[in-house]
Amino acid sequence: MGVGQRAAGSGARVSNHPEGRFAARGRRADAFVRDVPWHDYYGPGSPLERLFDAHGAVLRLGADTNTVTLLHHAEYLADVAHKRRVRRHRRVLGENGPEIRVVESLDDSDGIVAWSGDDYFGLILEEFLTAPPSG
Repeated sequence: MGVGQRAAGSGARVSNHPEGRFAARGRRADAFVRDVPWHDYYGPGSPLERLFDAHGAVLRLGADTNTVTLLHHAEYLADVAHKRRVRRHRRVLGENGPEIRVVESLDDSDGIVAWSGDDYFGLILEEFLTAPPSG
């Protein structure tokens, strides 16, 4: 999927993926949000991987600890057996008008594994934020 359009008045570039929608600003914005993979849009080749590879940072201003989208990329990297996957049907604009396409990915709504405790995104982020700085 390519880059959509500029967000009105913001100067941001926005991807046109129906599930993995991303926005970026700055001189490398197009490179970050272009060609979002149709499947596994948070995994290999995704804007999240590009941000990680560029040693980018996430700025969090008062957001809940369980809302860090970048952690979805970590789910792809995690060596965890039997990761849950989902299949969704999305209506998109195709070459000949509207069409239904299938999107497959790790389960980004109910988690990649069964988990009985608190939201593991929040736990991961809290542990990261309280860990001493590395080397």
